[in-house]
Amino acid sequence: MKKTKKYKLLNNDITVSYVDKDVKEDGSWIFGHTHFEKNGSHVFISTKYEDDTEVPEDVMQLTLRHEIFHVLFYALYYDDLGDNEHIVEWLAQAWTTLKKQKLEI
Repeated sequence: MKKTKKYKLLNNDITVSYVDKDVKEDGSWIFGHTHFEKNGSHVFISTKYEDDTEVPEDVMQLTLRHEIFHVLFYALYYDDLGDNEHIVEWLAQAWTTLKKQKLEI
């Protein structure tokens, strides 16, 4: 594990763990995933691709934003939106674009 950070969001403790390679239950590589609990969530972010090359920092940050949107939707009881990968990814991309434009929110 590369590093672990802790955050608090909407009374939900979030632990973010940067791991070498995150995988699905079937063993296939993924950028990251979230294990959500109402009182505490755990986000996992891959630091290496399947071929052992390093995931760039900006890609890890985008993945973190994506996973944080999952946590937000689930914490606010919008499970249907939290399960919608297209909406979650669109919001993560929009947040990244605004950050690049130096809009700090």
